[in-house]
Amino acid sequence: MNVHVMILAAGNSRRFGGNKLLHLYKRKPLYRYMLETILRMDVPLGEKMIVTQYDEIMEMGTTLGYYVFRNECPEDGISRSIRIGITELMGMESYHVGDAVMCCVCDQPELRAETLTQFVREYKRTGRGIGVVTTGEVPGNPVIFRDDYWEELKLLSGDEGGKAVRNRHPEDVFYFPVSQKPELWDIDEREDMEKLEREFEKKLIIVRGGGDLATGVIHRLYREGYSVLVLETEFPACIRRQVSFAEAVYEGFT
Repeated sequence: MNVHVMILAAGNSRRFGGNKLLHLYKRKPLYRYMLETILRMDVPLGEKMIVTQYDEIMEMGTTLGYYVFRNECPEDGISRSIRIGITELMGMESYHVGDAVMCCVCDQPELRAETLTQFVREYKRTGRGIGVVTTGEVPGNPVIFRDDYWEELKLLSGDEGGKAVRNRHPEDVFYFPVSQKPELWDIDEREDMEKLEREFEKKLIIVRGGGDLATGVIHRLYREGYSVLVLETEFPACIRRQVSFAEAVYEGFT
């Protein structure tokens, strides 16, 4: 089974009061986070596509290797973007019966590639037709749909999303729990953006030194949802350089 990726990025952001997808979050346009997170996933994926109305997102998606499709009528709601993506995917040579598609949105900047990687792996292991990430009892995005449900997705209308299809088939749903609730926070209003920024400003941890032992601590902190700033000397000394974050100083990247 191939799990393809469809990123939905055509909304008008009415509640945000402006184009939230181009709004800067931590000095980067909001939409960029999901595009880059997908590319960092450590699991085989099928085709990667974006459905949007915005030229900037189309250009960046093309640059990053995504198939890009324009939604000319975003006012028709998210159902139109889903329909466009499903129709295009079904026409691709790489599509095979039994494939699935992971539907993602572009307003979850703290969602990690490691989380999505594990989600896809566990979904494929269960054999269920639908997969959804959750925090506690609350389902969120993204959601995976096997092709059994694609025709049903194409029949959605207006702002009716995949939730309607998921709710009609509870017996075939796999729920993947995410422990870090802020990962699944989506941004609908400006207050949501401010709340998320405050949450992660509180969680900045500064570590002096990126040697092999410190690297293990740093990695665990990051997996627990903290932002970590590592301080190093110009010429750091550590025993196991190849498995240490300090090696970034020598290789010239962060």
